Amino acid sequence: LAKLRLDFAWCKLLTDAGVVAVAQCLPSTLTDLFLSLYGCENVTDIGLVALSTGLPQISRLFLCFDGCIITDVGIEALMGDLPNVKDLHLSLACRSITDRGLQAISNSLPSTIADLFISFGSEPGKPAALLTDQGFALLASALPVSLRTLRLLLSGCSKLSEAAFASLAQSLPKDLQELLVVRDWPPALETNYHSVEDLRCWVSDLSSQR
Repeated sequence: LAKLRLDFAWCKLLTDAGVVAVAQCLPSTLTDLFLSLYGCENVTDIGLVALSTGLPQISRLFLCFDGCIITDVGIEALMGDLPNVKDLHLSLACRSITDRGLQAISNSLPSTIADLFISFGSEPGKPAALLTDQGFALLASALPVSLRTLRLLLSGCSKLSEAAFASLAQSLPKDLQELLVVRDWPPALETNYHSVEDLRCWVSDLSSQR
């Protein structure tokens, strides 16, 4: 088995024990995993740590933990052993994720990754990660030159300022082909950036106003 898709969204009776059971059954031949635990409020770092032990061979990984009780500890465990991932999608709208978790992601991005999607934010009134400009700058500086697609959803991350997005614009890989940065909800708002040109034009305008 090379590909596996599991969608447990809104399964509120699902606990870490269920996630651990799934992790223990992942085949060693697996290279493509989609796992959604959206709204599973009884899933914690314990489940994520168990899951992380079976992913070193993965090249495409989609994980959604929005609404779960995930902290920086879980993110550090997850990112500790993903040497072969080329397509990474992480949805982590959780109140307990901070710059420490962002640093774990920054320190562990494989040099061969081509597509990166990270969501730390959500709709108004729902959980969002507690990120700052300093943590975001770490991610920006760690983006590998192999990156071709970058999508960042950050709505609700209220501690991020213009400085965070300026640091991103300065650090974009030169061969990046597609960019989406969502600062506010809904994604169509003019304060969001839908291309590399959008972001760089915004930084240029900001500089000219100073």
